[in-house]
Amino acid sequence: MEYPDNEMREAIAVVLAFVSAMNDWEIRRYYRSRVDHGYEFTAERDSRLAGPMSADELDAQYLSLFGQYCTDRKRKYGGFPGSFSAKGRYCGISENTVVEVIRPKPARIELICTGGEFPDQQYKFVVFKTDKGWLIDNAYTRNMKNEWDRCHL
Repeated sequence: MEYPDNEMREAIAVVLAFVSAMNDWEIRRYYRSRVDHGYEFTAERDSRLAGPMSADELDAQYLSLFGQYCTDRKRKYGGFPGSFSAKGRYCGISENTVVEVIRPKPARIELICTGGEFPDQQYKFVVFKTDKGWLIDNAYTRNMKNEWDRCHL
């Protein structure tokens, strides 16, 4: 997909870097949780995925990643390391899965892409231009009625 300007490319790059970093974090945090709860790994690969960081260190890393890629605003339910999965919430999202890029306002870009934990799942990331550059403010996922529901980052 061709993008008409550098700012759109920058906003897309922020979203893709965020989903990649968060997927990596979720996978490591998931396996760390398994280790911490006494799960015995049967594969060496699974043990390596847990890594050397403690749960507290991983949670601090989450907050750092969130601060790097997302706007700084009060979030009622999101913005803290409350959940994680073995594949990562945003698995499969890449530059190749970008469906649409919309710019409704000069300082706002909406990026729609396919991917995630469920088949045919779509996310819409709302990205704002700030004094720190492009940052993710919200995310939505499409429901079965083809409507957008806000989801937790």
